[in-house]
Amino acid sequence: MSHVLDCARAPQRFPFLPLLIVFLSVFLFSNGSWPAQSPTLGRAMKAQDAEAGTLLVRTSDHGQLRPMPTLATDVNINVTGMIARSTVTQHFGNPTDQWLEGIYVFPLSESAA
Repeated sequence: MSHVLDCARAPQRFPFLPLLIVFLSVFLFSNGSWPAQSPTLGRAMKAQDAEAGTLLVRTSDHGQLRPMPTLATDVNINVTGMIARSTVTQHFGNPTDQWLEGIYVFPLSESAA
């Protein structure tokens, strides 16, 4: 009796993992990873309205928060078995001639671990 493993029919232990990696990659790359032509500060906003991976600065006009322009986003994902380690490096530009203090915003859902 011969035992042959049919990989096409073998159940996968984590069928969602490749889909999760693709989704995370698309999500992280969609946050303005291309260099800006002429970077300027964005429109005033509240911290809770900012998208993930935003650097906000407090301006001199009534202390409003404005997003800094994202110049580049680099993502490195290493998958070993069922563990994925991700490193995200973001570069922001300061279009002003002043020193600015930034607040990095990365909101998570309430069910995030």
